[in-house]
Amino acid sequence: MVSDIANLGFYSGYYEDGTLELYENTNAVKGLCLSASRIGALPQWDYVLPEQERQATDIDGIAVTLGVSICPCEPVGTVEVINAEWESGGLHFQLTAQQIERADVVKTIASIIAGTADITIIN
Repeated sequence: MVSDIANLGFYSGYYEDGTLELYENTNAVKGLCLSASRIGALPQWDYVLPEQERQATDIDGIAVTLGVSICPCEPVGTVEVINAEWESGGLHFQLTAQQIERADVVKTIASIIAGTADITIIN
């Protein structure tokens, strides 16, 4: 099996051993991970919404599929995880964000695709 996944993680902090720091208010990580693959062998996500109800949007001519999953987390109960997938320039991208506002996730994706986060978000 061939894999060509590159991952970049941007999180609120790390422990001395290199593991992700848990955000003290929720006991879960806070941040995002961007994965890219030329052959498209990215992990499949379990979305809360069925496939036919996932939200798709257009950012600078690129179709981006967005979904939300709920991660159980003590002591707060659950944490929202936003998943996004798109293809651009012959690469398959996947972004996973935990405990980040939806508008900020969309702006992050826009900055990756279009080179700017200066966008208008229409609900």
